[in-house]
Formats: sequence, C-alpha cells, structure tokens
Amino acid sequence: SNIFKYNGGSHEEWGVSGVILMGESQVSVHTFPEKEHVFIDVFSSHGFDTDSTCEILFDLFQATRQEVNLLDPGVGLSAPNHHASELASYGTRAAKSHLVYQ
Repeated sequence: SNIFKYNGGSHEEWGVSGVILMGESQVSVHTFPEKEHVFIDVFSSHGFDTDSTCEILFDLFQATRQEVNLLDPGVGLSAPNHHASELASYGTRAAKSHLVYQ
C-alpha cells in the first residue's frame, strides 16, 4: 500500500491518495477535500458484491451523492483474437465510484 499527498495547480486541487494492492486486486482512493469529492476504484479478478461495496463507501464517506460505473472488462474476449494485455483483464470486475460529501 502507498499513501501520498499531492498539490494541484490551485489551493482547491490538493488531496490525499492511497493505493492498496492485494494479489490480483486493488483499491485506489483519491480525495479532493476542498471540493468535497472522493474518487474510488475497486478492481478484482474475482467477483464481489458491488452493491454492498458501494453502499459501504457511501456510508463511510457520509456522501450526499454517488456516481457509480460498473465494468466487466474482458467480457467477450477470447484468447486467439486479443493481445496479452487485453487478456490480463479477462474475467475481472471493477467498480468506479465518485462520491460527493458535505
């Protein structure tokens, strides 16, 4: 895991990001406290309960609004027709969440 602070071009664009790598999965969190936004990516090569995950994140950050994008990368890929980099994501599931809190 890795956590770091960053500064953008203006005072409002600072934040803290963290990444956790877990074997075949990862979670990344990018915060923008001045803008009251959090961006979270959850990737796993195994299925997981995306509804429950998003609900937990919504409650954890006391969000007032949530935008969620669920991805099933690799759906429709077959070995003979795709590059190795595309096959690396075969069968993975991802939840990308944008939370707004106040």
